[in-house]
Amino acid sequence: MDVGYIMDGTFAVLTLLAGFADISLSDCKPNCYAASQAPQRTSISAGQVYYQLDQVDTEVYLRKEPGQAYGPWRMVYGASATQRRDYWAGVGVLYEAALKTAPIFAQLHLMSGLYARGAGEDLGGPIEFRSGIEVGYDFGSAGRLAASYDHRSNAGIYATNFGLETVQLRYSWGL
Repeated sequence: MDVGYIMDGTFAVLTLLAGFADISLSDCKPNCYAASQAPQRTSISAGQVYYQLDQVDTEVYLRKEPGQAYGPWRMVYGASATQRRDYWAGVGVLYEAALKTAPIFAQLHLMSGLYARGAGEDLGGPIEFRSGIEVGYDFGSAGRLAASYDHRSNAGIYATNFGLETVQLRYSWGL
């Protein structure tokens, strides 16, 4: 069974549903989707890339949260590179939930971007979507440490829609 097939789109839908649930539960007034400021963060992560359940590569990923939010969703953009010279760069949104009693947080993200294939896997075309989850610990001014999992595929816009999964360790710091 292909895990990518199961995860294809799941985190994307969860990102949107979590934001809509947040708006509903917070009794948001008419300006729910108004632009606002959010914490700015830069992240770097590294981890393993999987294709059809096989570990095929390693990836380094740089991500930026520029501090813009629209309702419960924060803007995010990032770029990654693998040892096999595959590159991905994209932009999207993330939703974050944090415990009030402990410095633990979770993020869901949905991003669209461009994929440049090197010696890696054929994902069907240059437009690839990345969605995933991250769970971590916030050390305050010392930064954040998290484990992340994401899925990357083209959402069926090309005839070939195999995806990649990435499992990473991420360190983030604020500006």
